[in-house]
Amino acid sequence: MKRMFFIVAAGLLCFSMAGCGAKEKAESEVTAKVEEKTEEAKEEMEEAEEEALAEAMTDGEEAEEEFAGDIAEETGLADSNADGKEDVFVYGDFTATLRALTPDYVLDGDTPQVAILTLFQDTPFALYIGYEKAYELEVGSTYTFELQMTEIEADPEELEYPDPTYFLRKYNIGIGNIRPAEEEEMGLNAVRISYRHAD
Repeated sequence: MKRMFFIVAAGLLCFSMAGCGAKEKAESEVTAKVEEKTEEAKEEMEEAEEEALAEAMTDGEEAEEEFAGDIAEETGLADSNADGKEDVFVYGDFTATLRALTPDYVLDGDTPQVAILTLFQDTPFALYIGYEKAYELEVGSTYTFELQMTEIEADPEELEYPDPTYFLRKYNIGIGNIRPAEEEEMGLNAVRISYRHAD
């Protein structure tokens, strides 16, 4: 009986050991599959990152080329505009109504030196005239402002109808004389700025 017990126990022990080996084999297969899937996922992520990086680099290169093209275009436009400018002498006058006199607030906050003017049916603009001329003017009166002849480099299209509201400041054109306006100088004929080509 003891012998039989030992045979059965030995058989059970062999069977259980065989079961453990199968379990370990199954676990190692599952672990290998998980590791394989993890490695595949890692490779896919790396490929996706590489593709995204390559796409970003391509987009960056395209943007850089587009930016370089824009700069070249702007430079070309600037060159063509510079070529289209002409050296001219600007002269003439314009008629405007004096709305206010103010200091320039740069060096002096009290002495009137800047005229606030309006052209016929236009918005106000500021014009530096200096305190000597400002003291001779009366707010509410209409005056003719004569330009000092000045040589400038300008686009001919801009000279067709030079607007004193920005033209004088842009080209730093001074005022030579200010006098009361005559009847024929008012209204639609208020701006009489001309130019001639520099020799």
